[in-house]
Amino acid sequence: MDVFETQDVVALEKLDGENTFLYKDAIHARSLSSDHHPSRTWVKTLQGSLGYRIPERRTL
Repeated sequence: MDVFETQDVVALEKLDGENTFLYKDAIHARSLSSDHHPSRTWVKTLQGSLGYRIPERRTL
């Protein structure tokens, strides 16, 4: 656990029953046919505010 002592750690709670991946410039839901859900709007906003901090070729 020492590796995390100098790092920012973000924990996200999964609320809608769907896995979502955040990339530097996009998000991708596990299911491509998902209906609208308020949490997807929220996660899009989250990605927009911190996506620039996600390294290339990495996902959250």
